[in-house]
Amino acid sequence: MLAFAATLAAAGLCAVACQVERATRPDRRLPTLGPAEVRIDVEKVAFQSTDGVRLHAWLFPAFAGSAAPVLLVHDVGSSKASVLSLALRLQDEGFEVLALDLRAHGESEGRRSTYGLHEKRDVVGAFDFLSARRGQSQSRVGAYGAGAGAHAVVLAATERPGIRVLVLDGLYPDAAYPLARAVFRDWDWGVAHLRGVPGGMLAALSGMHGEGARASGVMARLVGRDMLLLAPQNDVGLAGEIRAMLEDVPEQADSDGNMVMVPASQAQGLYGDDLRLHHERVVSFFVDRLRPGKTPT
Repeated sequence: MLAFAATLAAAGLCAVACQVERATRPDRRLPTLGPAEVRIDVEKVAFQSTDGVRLHAWLFPAFAGSAAPVLLVHDVGSSKASVLSLALRLQDEGFEVLALDLRAHGESEGRRSTYGLHEKRDVVGAFDFLSARRGQSQSRVGAYGAGAGAHAVVLAATERPGIRVLVLDGLYPDAAYPLARAVFRDWDWGVAHLRGVPGGMLAALSGMHGEGARASGVMARLVGRDMLLLAPQNDVGLAGEIRAMLEDVPEQADSDGNMVMVPASQAQGLYGDDLRLHHERVVSFFVDRLRPGKTPT
């Protein structure tokens, strides 16, 4: 009986390991309709993450003004094309915008996604690229992230104080949270009680673990930042996690933390009026915090 149980457990671990391997190697989605096809003024740029991965991005130049630049970071399984419409709205407000492909996505190098763990190095590399363009070592930058992109933004912000204004759309508390959902798809009990199994495997693959590798473990360190957290109404569990993370951030007179409920995160899919209202909230927040005294058009 013990031998049978051990065999069953080993088979289960092997099955989970296979699913983790699949979930961390998402299909690449190259844009079928990019800025060139719709005649948008954009510069294709490339730079390196802090661990040497070559990343590709679209740089939308600022039409007017001297507002701080904004960095846009997509979710797992997506690409920079998913934030194209948001980039255009921000550009209309005078922002310079950088939309990048995370490692193992779009046109960037890399073979594995770590749901924000190594991707924080991509965000730091993008921040350093923008800072170098402006000739500043700690340029003031805004950052928007969706899902795992939001997780990467939070981890990167602990290393780069210049990431001052953060919009976090569907922020996961840690990399294990979305990974467990991908591995134990349609099995709520597994997601709730076995999350540590794929999480442990990802920690071993990435070499990153501990509180410093969890958004929920570092949120309290983002002192003095302006943050807008967008929580999906259609995902009660994630909305609760987001609320708990926001409550960990100390209240300060010179910062502003907000949580807004939206129909869904951009990573989950938004269309029509829901997408338009979502973009209005995001753009308004960046205008208010990065261009004081201005109101969005």
